[in-house]
Amino acid sequence: MTPISFTRNHTQILKGIALLLMIVHHTCIPSYWELEGSHMYLLLQYLQHATKMCVWIFAFLVGYGFFFSKNKTIHYSFKRILLLVVPFWIMLFGMFIPAAYTSGELGNALNSNGGGKTICIQLIYNMFGLVETLNWYSWFVGFYCICILIMPFLHKVLDKYKYGWLVSTIGFYIIAIGLHTIPNWDNIPMIAILFTSFRLIPLIIIGYMCAMWNVQGKLPHWFEGKKRIPLALSTIVAVIVLQSIGIPSAGFCIQAFYMPFFIFAVVGISNSIEQKWLSKGLIKVGDQSMYMWFFHAIFFTETVNLYTKNLVFEPFHNFFYTFTMTFVLTYLGSWIIKNIVSPIINRIK
Repeated sequence: MTPISFTRNHTQILKGIALLLMIVHHTCIPSYWELEGSHMYLLLQYLQHATKMCVWIFAFLVGYGFFFSKNKTIHYSFKRILLLVVPFWIMLFGMFIPAAYTSGELGNALNSNGGGKTICIQLIYNMFGLVETLNWYSWFVGFYCICILIMPFLHKVLDKYKYGWLVSTIGFYIIAIGLHTIPNWDNIPMIAILFTSFRLIPLIIIGYMCAMWNVQGKLPHWFEGKKRIPLALSTIVAVIVLQSIGIPSAGFCIQAFYMPFFIFAVVGISNSIEQKWLSKGLIKVGDQSMYMWFFHAIFFTETVNLYTKNLVFEPFHNFFYTFTMTFVLTYLGSWIIKNIVSPIINRIK
């Protein structure tokens, strides 16, 4: 079979969808909008569970993109890390720390009662997403750094052995279980981020393997063509429902095995019909998705949002208003920061 058309534009469209899902996930807080036990409260709970797939999409795309990198080396991994952390650090020092200071929470965020050494440690932890006292969504930095440093070694196993992907997936799950048995593991920053990384790295592994299988022409064209759009839409709905109700898996990353269906269903629809305005819109959001991921935390992180939360939660107590304002302000702010940072990013590339 010929490979499925899966271009950079498709990647950006998927990132755009994932970012929109992320903003829904962070704005549809059931306890904020409705009384517990009401029908709308339950509906928002299901919506919040379903939209958590935004993380699975981003992780899958990390693996898919790594397959096509020309030099799968440690040097390449460090370059990718710099491309992530430099914009994050600029936002952290330029936005989040000043916001925490003006909110009167900087001391609490950095645990200043512990003295200068503790402040430095807490700051470094925040810079690498090991703790999230200044940015609630910065955990992805630590996750990405760990996984992208593993991939130059892991890809050799995935390339050489037919079932290396399956053995690796199970192996990382076993390590994650081991980490989970450590007393107070979730209060030890390095152990906590390793647990998260090893639990979610199967999504990166499957993303890498899907790229390989697609290049080799091994992936079926289930969702390609206008006649198969109903199947693609049904698959997307099925994955959303599956994600919303959840499947007991004892912490195993079962999402790695059903998210590819969602992703290739979206790709199939994109290949089958032309919606230029929609594609262009999602591509623009996807291009700024990394910046938007970190930026929108300014409205939700309790140590920094004393003033900023009013921009999205006031003056109307309405979910659609909060979602719209969060998206618009996040997009505009991210666009500004991306243009400021782009000269530095271009030098790193």
